[in-house]
Amino acid sequence: MVKIKVRGHRGGAMINAVVFCAIISLTLAGIARVSVSHFSKATVESNYVAALYQAEGGINYELQKITATPANADQKTANLPYGTTYTLGAGSFQVYCMNADGTTPWTTGSSSVVIVARGISNGVIRQISTTSQLPGSTTPRLPGAIPAGSVLPGATPSASGGTTGGVTPSGTCPGHGTTGSGCGNYVLYGHDSSRQSDVSGSPTCSGGYIGVNQPLDAHGNNSINGTVYLNGPSASCNGGGSNCVKKTNAQACTFQPVDTLANAQFPSGGLTWLATHNDNNRCGIVGNTVSLSGNGSLTFTGKAGGAHYYLTSLSCVGNSQVTFDNSQGPITIWCGPARSSGTIKIAGGSCSVQMSSDCTKGVRIYNAKNTPFTITGNSTCQAGI
Repeated sequence: MVKIKVRGHRGGAMINAVVFCAIISLTLAGIARVSVSHFSKATVESNYVAALYQAEGGINYELQKITATPANADQKTANLPYGTTYTLGAGSFQVYCMNADGTTPWTTGSSSVVIVARGISNGVIRQISTTSQLPGSTTPRLPGAIPAGSVLPGATPSASGGTTGGVTPSGTCPGHGTTGSGCGNYVLYGHDSSRQSDVSGSPTCSGGYIGVNQPLDAHGNNSINGTVYLNGPSASCNGGGSNCVKKTNAQACTFQPVDTLANAQFPSGGLTWLATHNDNNRCGIVGNTVSLSGNGSLTFTGKAGGAHYYLTSLSCVGNSQVTFDNSQGPITIWCGPARSSGTIKIAGGSCSVQMSSDCTKGVRIYNAKNTPFTITGNSTCQAGI
């Protein structure tokens, strides 16, 4: 007869395995919980950032809107959500204007405005506001205008020396006309201090201020009937005729690049967005290009709130020309893409309503390309470039 001895610690291995599995399970559960917590936090923070971007987009949108047409400002509504709701990408924003003292509705065209915007992304809401000072009592500052409080070209800065030329008369500023209404800005401005600006042939430049940060060579039989502001140490002027008045300023003027201006006005994508969201079909433009020859012509038409055209090339040869019908609203032509090549050559350029009579219907041309902007022919171009 065989006797079997059973040792008391025979089940110890199984107990150790169970304990080990329990420890592993608790560790994995903890890791999973931490991962879910971090993911949830990242999602919430992402929505908060997206909602903030939506709100900032609402601010930029409203500034562009009241810049073009103050009467179209979004006003505070009586019921929630206040303001007007717009969809932007996967989110939306609500925006409205009010007076600096907090009262509503905003007094259209007043010199200051408070813009309130609420961005919304997946249920997360962020609200921001900004106060903007708008020079003049009727028209907000247009893109490229000299901000209030900055040193005006031709004026002697406080506590500075060596500046020549007359001080800007009271109530006026270069590029803003003589009414103090905020109209205009420079008709032509050479911004890049590393490049020379040329005015050749026999043109007559009048009706606005010309400014440069670099040398200006006005050769040929041209005549500049107005003031040329030479801003910064690199600026100079050769020629311009007997009617040309030259004034100097110690500091160069700084303007935003065209693509930056486009991004501010169209936060959905700037020039890239404009390439497919424009008013080119108003005058039959196909493929974002215009090529005129012979006696061909093309009329750019404005609309209430502003018409925006986008061109990759513009060519006028022979007796062809373009005109601007801005009787219904302002016209803006954007030439892009930024820093690209391509022909931008315009002939003609007369408009139905001049800036001097109604600055809210002005014609502006922004060239973001690396190629020269050429004005040809014997006609008058009535646009700010």
